[in-house]
Amino acid sequence: MSLTHRICQLMSRASSYLVNPSSKIQVRSISTHQPLRHQHSKISDTFRLTMSRLASPAMILTSAVPMSKNSSTTTATNPEIDPKQDLHGMTLSSVCSLSVYPTPYLEFNLHLPSYTSKALHENQYLAVHLMPPTHHSAKICRVFAKGVKLNKRGTKWTSQLDTHSKQEQVNDDDDGEIFHEMTTPFTDLVENQDYTFVKRTEDNVAIPVLNHAESVFICKTIHNFSIDDHEIWVVQVIDIMTDSKLNKSGGILYFNRGFHKIGETLSED
Repeated sequence: MSLTHRICQLMSRASSYLVNPSSKIQVRSISTHQPLRHQHSKISDTFRLTMSRLASPAMILTSAVPMSKNSSTTTATNPEIDPKQDLHGMTLSSVCSLSVYPTPYLEFNLHLPSYTSKALHENQYLAVHLMPPTHHSAKICRVFAKGVKLNKRGTKWTSQLDTHSKQEQVNDDDDGEIFHEMTTPFTDLVENQDYTFVKRTEDNVAIPVLNHAESVFICKTIHNFSIDDHEIWVVQVIDIMTDSKLNKSGGILYFNRGFHKIGETLSED
């Protein structure tokens, strides 16, 4: 059975939940600006704390914009558009390889609501960055992780709380996830210094690519489906850009609310 056939089967099963209210998993259409309110449960709390024990690869996703909104042409054709507000991306801890042959695919999930999700639906192209384990990369990963974090009850994370609520908020933050809601990270970056554009003129889109990445996967969206307040995406890798001056590093790991690098090799004797 082909990979595409298996993915279609999975999406078909997910779609069946929409018409079967007795299903354990409810798949919903989620507004970009209306987050779901989370139900407090013991198993969810235990799961969240257990997952926080696990290190995950931190990779940066940037989504394409229509060519006319690329900052190199904006002044001439769209002076009313602020290009940095149209550029979106986020730091992900869920990227993994789905397939190598016959077609390379990556998969990842997005927490909703998300400007990045909206951009992927509209423009279909993206770049996924493997960053070298440096202080600069950690800083950039944090820039792409900024946003208005939602706690597990669906309300905004804030410092104006009593002692009990602050402790609950600390627990919410210690969940192993880098990022939780919407962000516009490019407002903190400088074109050419921090990023450039890869243009796909045949598709009339431009993809922002970070300058200091070890490798960059240029991708096209293939499938996506929603489960509760997350989207699962499958994207096809159509090109790979690698900095030949950088050695294989293992990338950046996210653990215990911080960024880390690969340590020593463990003996198997």
